[in-house]
Amino acid sequence: MEKLTNHQKIIVLMSREPTKFFFPYDFMRDDLGQLFVGYMADRRLRELKAEYPDIFEVKQQGKYTTCRLRMENIKDWYYTLPNHLRAVLRVEGHEPSESAEEGLARLNLEFADDQRR
Repeated sequence: MEKLTNHQKIIVLMSREPTKFFFPYDFMRDDLGQLFVGYMADRRLRELKAEYPDIFEVKQQGKYTTCRLRMENIKDWYYTLPNHLRAVLRVEGHEPSESAEEGLARLNLEFADDQRR
């Protein structure tokens, strides 16, 4: 398995506990093993929230900001993520179900995007 980026590690950990609101220090615990993010967790979490605001629910808890992945509407935002973030969600078993028509429409859009490049 290839080494995960800090962004991928954060997405994996949050997807495993979809109802939990995470503090940045939740990604700095020693017991996380290979998913340990470290002191860069706050910055990486802010980057993710800025780049993909629709996937997070943010809540103020005292002077701290917490957030969680909005897994209940994964179908709305899953395909807006880049492939490397979608891949970790797929491995964790969090791929949205879609109808055959929706899947075909998505594939057609992805094919059209690839053709433009």
